[in-house]
Amino acid sequence: MSNNSSIAPDVADQIVTEYTDRIIIATFASVMAFGLVLPYAITITRFRLWHSSPILEKIPQVISSPLAHALSIGVGLVAVFPQSDSLYSIWLVILALIFDNVQAISKQSLLERTADRMSREYVFLYNCVIIGTVVIKTDRRSDFYHPLVALWCLLVLKFLERLVNYKIGDRSYGIKNTNIVASYMEREHLLSHDGFNPQTMEGYKYLVMGEEKVPWNIKHPSYNLDHEDSNEIVTLERVWACNNRFLNPTVDKDNRIKDVCLSFALFKLIRRRFFGFPASESKEPKTKQFVFEGLLSRPGKAEDVFRVIKTEIGFLRDFFYTQYPIAFALGFPVFSVLMLIVMCAISISISAKAFRYEESFQNEIPMSKTIKDVDHRITNGLLVIIIMTQILEVFSYTFSDWMKTTMISRHVRSKIQGTIPVIDQILGLLTKFTFNNNLRNTIGQYSLLKSYNKGGCKRVPNNFIYRMTCTMVLTRMPEGLQEDKEIFLPIEVKSAVFDALKISKGDFTDRLAPLRRNKVPEEDVRWLESDTTLKDRPIHTIMVWHIATSLCEIRPLMNQPIIEHTNDWTTWFAKSLPGCLRKKGTLDEHVLNYHMLVASSLSKYCAYLVAFAPELLPTTPYLAKKTFERIVSETSDFFDNEDRPTTQYEKVMKDIPQIDENGEKIIDMGTKLGRYLMEKIPDDARRWKVMADVWADLILYVAPKGHTSGHLQKLANGGEFITHLWALLYHAGIVVSVSDECGSFT
Repeated sequence: MSNNSSIAPDVADQIVTEYTDRIIIATFASVMAFGLVLPYAITITRFRLWHSSPILEKIPQVISSPLAHALSIGVGLVAVFPQSDSLYSIWLVILALIFDNVQAISKQSLLERTADRMSREYVFLYNCVIIGTVVIKTDRRSDFYHPLVALWCLLVLKFLERLVNYKIGDRSYGIKNTNIVASYMEREHLLSHDGFNPQTMEGYKYLVMGEEKVPWNIKHPSYNLDHEDSNEIVTLERVWACNNRFLNPTVDKDNRIKDVCLSFALFKLIRRRFFGFPASESKEPKTKQFVFEGLLSRPGKAEDVFRVIKTEIGFLRDFFYTQYPIAFALGFPVFSVLMLIVMCAISISISAKAFRYEESFQNEIPMSKTIKDVDHRITNGLLVIIIMTQILEVFSYTFSDWMKTTMISRHVRSKIQGTIPVIDQILGLLTKFTFNNNLRNTIGQYSLLKSYNKGGCKRVPNNFIYRMTCTMVLTRMPEGLQEDKEIFLPIEVKSAVFDALKISKGDFTDRLAPLRRNKVPEEDVRWLESDTTLKDRPIHTIMVWHIATSLCEIRPLMNQPIIEHTNDWTTWFAKSLPGCLRKKGTLDEHVLNYHMLVASSLSKYCAYLVAFAPELLPTTPYLAKKTFERIVSETSDFFDNEDRPTTQYEKVMKDIPQIDENGEKIIDMGTKLGRYLMEKIPDDARRWKVMADVWADLILYVAPKGHTSGHLQKLANGGEFITHLWALLYHAGIVVSVSDECGSFT
């Protein structure tokens, strides 16, 4: 008789019940693991801007609470299971560790609301306690008892480490630290007794690190916040004066390593803006010289300046939206590295024990062997997940800009002299490599003449994940809001804007200055400044110049047969601007291509800001929205919904009267300006240079006047080019007070 037939009915029922419970727990663990990996992957890829799906962005927020409740249910399932089988308890602890990692990257930040943070920590503490009771009840003779205790200890230590780091991180980077930096900058200029040099940073005692480690007291008779001299405080001046080891010019040839500390110091300054502190140094001559005679005077100024500001904005984004300020509260997060090492050792032990555990069931009935095989696979799968998340955490810390700043600051404080070539080269490479490229290097584009009569859904990115989610739920956009495909930010645009900044010295009050520099008769264009519709209204000015620039884009292709009978604006511009840029010819052609690229890119980008990001411009978002809707309606009436670029161009050139100074519609003024530019400036290269200079000045004029809260919201999605300009002008002392920002952004 077989073994199966000899089993008593009550025993058989007990076995079936036990197997059913095992299947339920295995299914629960698998589903829970998938539910944790999904938000983790979404958050990681979202932060690195690998996708921009708003649906995916909401998933971690939506499933966070159900996952927390599911974990508590899992504790109950395991608690009622036979105590000798502690493998399932190990699953529970691993799931709790993975859940903590998911919560850390998706929710944890220094500025998280106290109520939200306390609620999250309470849930985690509750799970720790309940899991602890399961561990205590586990049979100590079990092979998995010691790994289980080790994992639970890691869970508790991680909880305690986070509490300590949050407390220290709040002291190092929170509101108190921002207050100290603001008070320090009120008198920083008084500390430079021997003058200042913006190229060598001599006299620039901007704080990099260490101010939280020294006592700050009010001193008589000035009653200013002051501190004793301390080696702990690292300033820009000290960093630039340190030329040994990996900061030696032979290793750091282009100051890329030191520039990370420069970006961090600037981040601490602009952080004041978000807490309402004034830029006390803005009136000091050294502040303006820092940008105009320092940053903008570098040999490769466009890329160098943009890299410095981009890194600064990256620190700002990390500060508001990630756990980096908490993780680096005590310097490099050594605990994460130690946890990875311990996790690897524990995982090897658990995997080996699970394999032997499975082998011990070789003589059992087939169902038992199958279940144990599934248990082994699930165990290994969970171990791989927790190790991979830990590796990603350590990797992101090691190659982050926060790590570089910490390493450089410690080196500046040290007394080590001389060089060790091999080690210095390795450290130099480590500090130059960046894992977190978390800011957009693209600019949005919008063309009014192309999209004024088009509604429908927002442009869908060429992204599989986006198409599989957002396209199923997108609602119809208002008429005229069809965004063009974004483009990579051209180096030509950066150079043109920075050149305009250097020429203007930060004074953009004269709106006709770029026209005057290009010898455009002032009497012909004075209406651009005196017209009541345009005066002190940058939004209107942007749209007038955008319409004129769009018309100038059409002109070069009017005689091309392939375009004459098409109404496809995508084909039109593909044959226009990029076609010109591919030409290889004379110097004049290259000059034309350069200015055409600058003017066209900035024209569409500024129009994109009006249509899709008005909170970054000097106006109230609601007013900008209503103004834009009116401009779209007037454009539709003007062109009678005509799609073909050729017909639009012919209508402008034939039917529009000469420019006068009467207040008119935006579309009328835009077409008049476009006709004037084409008729009065027949030389293509000169005409495009005029427009390129105007656009460079115009974006610099509006950049410092946007809403601070608007910049903060855009940072969550990778930031905008205008945010970089806003930050650069802030450090040049070109600051609009928060109270002067146009309206409030909500």
